[in-house]
Amino acid sequence: MSDAFGEGVNDGVSKSVAQLVEKTFLGIMQNSKEGVAFLSSKYSVGFERYIAAKLSICSNVKTLISTNHPVMLEKAYEPVNLIWQNDIYIGIDRYISDFGKRSKHSVITATLGAGKSFTMKHIYSTWAKDPSLKKVPIFIELRYINFQDQNIISYITQQLLPFNNFVTERSIQAGLKAGAFALVMDGFDEIATRNRAAAEKQILRIAHDYPDSFIVLSSRPDINRFLGWNTFSEYSVAPLSLDQVERMITRIEYDEQDKASFLKMIKGGLYKSHEKLLSNPLLASMMLLTFREFQDIPSKMHVFYGTAFDVLFRKHDTTKAEYHREFATGLDLDDFKRIFMTFCFTSYVDKKYSFNESSFRRYSDKAIQYEDSNLKYRFSTRCT
Repeated sequence: MSDAFGEGVNDGVSKSVAQLVEKTFLGIMQNSKEGVAFLSSKYSVGFERYIAAKLSICSNVKTLISTNHPVMLEKAYEPVNLIWQNDIYIGIDRYISDFGKRSKHSVITATLGAGKSFTMKHIYSTWAKDPSLKKVPIFIELRYINFQDQNIISYITQQLLPFNNFVTERSIQAGLKAGAFALVMDGFDEIATRNRAAAEKQILRIAHDYPDSFIVLSSRPDINRFLGWNTFSEYSVAPLSLDQVERMITRIEYDEQDKASFLKMIKGGLYKSHEKLLSNPLLASMMLLTFREFQDIPSKMHVFYGTAFDVLFRKHDTTKAEYHREFATGLDLDDFKRIFMTFCFTSYVDKKYSFNESSFRRYSDKAIQYEDSNLKYRFSTRCT
């Protein structure tokens, strides 16, 4: 493929697209072989340009540490392990290479900061460079789709049109039917709550109608929802091991002396004492930033937790273009923080350190009721 389309893009795309056109569009459009050859060349160039553009986007990311300029994905991303049924751990690269052998549809879940979006970009980048894939990878950021007025197939068509004005919804449907596409769908949890049922219906319909197309989707955990996705295998992102954290910190573009000192602390016992934090890529990066400011972690944990709360509430999503996360409470940062502090205090007094859904709701309601009456009292006092 020409260098004009970008280095590293899957050289097998042209052949795959030519086969796609021959399989799917000859019968539909009833073109001559010469017409199909012409269409194949047009589609090949269009898909190559699309993949090169998406590969560039997926290969350059901003992080909590690199907020002012993008860095290469491989500098920011430590390849994760995925947990399958019965606690079977699978490396992300093995998962990618074996995709389709267990299932052609899968969901990858992880909590905030565990690297879902980076993992999806890694999957897309790997497929875009893999000549053996024999499918055209399509990257879909689900937060950009208004599922009340738009469907996924029309969105894919609109994404491809700037690169190929021959693309139609009908041709995309034909390609899906032929199993010609690998759909990488990022961020089901970022879809507005009111649109998730419609989104779920569309995704399951595509999986049902086009079973030979690959689909991989990321989301935060949602047991009740994904349990009914019968054709989808579900994986969860495993916490980072000590070795993975060390590799991640080593490759981050940061002050080398600070990294060396921080890595020494990690190896010296910090990972063991703070595994829940350091095994999360986002929180591990935050600990590195806190360490640089105070040159100490254990004695300044209150500072870290305060910073972590602010980052997890808002700042984490600022690296995602044109995205504003919807919060079910509708509260701003200050009010939410007060309620959370009350929740923590009342549960701590009761020596309650873990929660099921029932106990979580009970303590949440108690905190909301206390803060609500407290806010009303302060407001009435100011007014008088």
